[in-house]
Amino acid sequence: MSELAANARTFFRQKENRYLLFGLILPAYLIAFSLIEALIPADACKPTYIPLDDKIPFLEGFVVPYMLWFPMILAMAAYLAWRDHEGFKRYMTFLGVSLSTVLVLYVLFPNRQDLRVTQFPRDNLFTWIVSIVYSQDTNTNVCPSIHVVGSLAVGFAALHCKRLRRPVAQVAIWALCILVSVSTVFVKQHSALDVILAVPLSVAAYFVVYRLIFKKAKN
Repeated sequence: MSELAANARTFFRQKENRYLLFGLILPAYLIAFSLIEALIPADACKPTYIPLDDKIPFLEGFVVPYMLWFPMILAMAAYLAWRDHEGFKRYMTFLGVSLSTVLVLYVLFPNRQDLRVTQFPRDNLFTWIVSIVYSQDTNTNVCPSIHVVGSLAVGFAALHCKRLRRPVAQVAIWALCILVSVSTVFVKQHSALDVILAVPLSVAAYFVVYRLIFKKAKN
């Protein structure tokens, strides 16, 4: 173990590899989120809801794009780490700024959603997957939606990556980002309010990271 740690220190001390340290932002967020989930009881959380939620049907097929969220986040991180080191730093910094802001909001305003389907209207593979999602993921800490914030992070990263600026790539990436975002309300994992509030938060984080922090660093 000590030899492994020594090799890791040597690796990251090399100037050309230091950008990878930005990747520590993601596991740090996951640890912080898990702690908040464990420390804030569900009965201390206020439900999020707007009347629009009642008009959104349960469509179990949307569990497929819903499940693509984390692979999509990791895929963009891996691609940028390989192809665009500066883009990787911007991407991870955006995730750090936006997701840490979300976590602060979860602590200040504990929330949950009570929209989950208690009895599925159909019995198929997709509803089975949804039932697993329900059993493994709590209905707390939902507003603003991390799914939406993370999806927009991928879209913004693609906008600032020269290799991904081709129209076909942009359309495909943004279509996936939007599909993943809206999937949250169709599988009843989020209120429409959670999705709506995540958008301005992400836009604000975009200007802080891409237009302020890294613009100044470039200058």
